[in-house]
Parts: sequence; C-alpha cells; structure tokens
Amino acid sequence: MKRWLPLLGHHLRLERRGINVHVVLQDPAAPAEAAPPPPRAPSRAVRGLDEARVELIGSQLRALLKRHPHARSVLRHLGYMEAALRKQGAEALDEVPVDVLKAALQQLESLVTNWQQEGLAELRSRLAVAVVERAEEQAAADAVAAAHPKTDAMDVDARRIHVAEASASDFEAAQAKWVAPAPGSPPLDPKS
Repeated sequence: MKRWLPLLGHHLRLERRGINVHVVLQDPAAPAEAAPPPPRAPSRAVRGLDEARVELIGSQLRALLKRHPHARSVLRHLGYMEAALRKQGAEALDEVPVDVLKAALQQLESLVTNWQQEGLAELRSRLAVAVVERAEEQAAADAVAAAHPKTDAMDVDARRIHVAEASASDFEAAQAKWVAPAPGSPPLDPKS
C-alpha cells in the first residue's frame, strides 16, 4: 500500500498510440496539455477571400449545379466543394484533400464554358492555385516521409482518405469477392 501512495497525487490521462489507448500517469506539476501548434498561415488560395466573396462564389456554384438535375450525384467532387465552401468558408480550400480539389477543378472546367460569372471564374482561379500549392506541400511531405518511413500501419494521413456511398449492387459485388466459401462447399450465389 505504501508504494501506491505516491501515485495518488498524479492525474490520469488517456493517450492514443495507433489503435491502442494507454492510461498514463501525469505529474500534477506538469502542464495538462502541450501547447497547441501555432495556427497555419492561410494559403495563397485563401488570402484576400472575404465572406462576401465566398458567398458570391457559393451562390453562383449552387446556381450552376441546380441547372443540371443530376449534377450533384454525377459531379460529386464539385458538389462536395460546394458543401465545404458553405460549411467551412474560405478555409475549405486549405482543408479539402488536394485530390478532391483537383477533381472539382476538372469538373468545373468541363461544366462551365462561359467564364463571365465573376464567382465561378474566381473559384476556378483559387482552385488552381490551391491545387498547385497543396501539390507542392504534398510532394515535400512525401519526400520527408520517404526519408523517414512510418512503422505504424494505422498512422494514416486523414486528408488522403476518401469516403463515398456505394449502391446495394456495389456492396453485394464487393461482398461476393471478399466472402470465400468454406472448403468443399458450393460457391456462394451473390443474388441469394
């Protein structure tokens, strides 16, 4: 019991390491949390973009997507960009994964032929700047990662994860590929 008494003055803290959660004793004299990293400076794509400009870009993009009945389901990246601009504002250009930005730019360029609308032209310009800027950042990060490979398989870059909905037939096809029949049993029929 005496050896446990010194531990009573410590605080417990949960720490995530990969997929594991560890209980860590924290010295009460130590600060509770490390200082948060300094905020990142806005990228060139975001600088000078105020709320009114974001609203103009968003309204013109919404109007463009409303003209085509199935645009949001077919042009998912552009629809995602519209939603991200509405929810995050200009910061969406810094937060949305670069692959999504690139696809949204391609979709916007394929859909718009007349760049007279100021908001759409500005969106195109800012998407292009963001793609170039973020691709440079990604190349630098990849070079650092290649020099220092990660050993934890669960340590992934969340910006590189893409989630999309799948239809029931896509799910059944994937399930049929992944579910292997037991040895000696007849093959599974994916339609049953």
